[in-house]
Amino acid sequence: MPIQLISALAIPALWALAGLLAGALPAVRTARVLRQRIGSAALALVLAGVATIARAVSVGGDRWFVVRNVGLLAMTAAALAITLPRLARVRAASRGFAAAGPGTPVPPSLQAAAGHPLVAAPVQLCAYGSVVVLVALPLPIGSTTFVLTLLVAAVLTANRHVTRHRRLIAGAIRPSHGSAALALLNVEQLQDRPGRLEPAVQPARRWRGALRRQLQQQAAE
Repeated sequence: MPIQLISALAIPALWALAGLLAGALPAVRTARVLRQRIGSAALALVLAGVATIARAVSVGGDRWFVVRNVGLLAMTAAALAITLPRLARVRAASRGFAAAGPGTPVPPSLQAAAGHPLVAAPVQLCAYGSVVVLVALPLPIGSTTFVLTLLVAAVLTANRHVTRHRRLIAGAIRPSHGSAALALLNVEQLQDRPGRLEPAVQPARRWRGALRRQLQQQAAE
């Protein structure tokens, strides 16, 4: 019984940690730190998923318990399938900027990609779901109010991510420094394409090549 209680509290804590790490990615200022934070978020997400699956497989119960576990496993699979590929794409897109130097800033379009709602929202919603399944529903009293409170918090969380993403996209469209190189980078990255990042992050070498050609043209004139 103590082991079940510990796992029921530890799994929501792992999901909450992964959600906090994923939700804080747009606030990172340098590309190298962004790659490190993405790795930490992905590790916490994998640990939460493995712990959830291990508990669902190892702990038995009645039919209602099985239904709750199946729902939690479905949320876990959705969070892993949605968030991990996006984290990998954002990390790959930041490789060129991180290689340029430890203090290279994260471009606004990459911040917008890191702040996409499907990066952090599935993980945080899964954290709420794990609290509902593992903590709230087993309670003999007061579970209804607790569940409703968590549902409201989940809706507010999703809305906050959508609002922040719109603000980040607006900042990527209007570069703060107004430089020609940054404007070129943002215009190209914000061309949304099927199956690509939203906004679609182009490789850094393409941006450097375009910037080099532009500088050569200016020098020739």
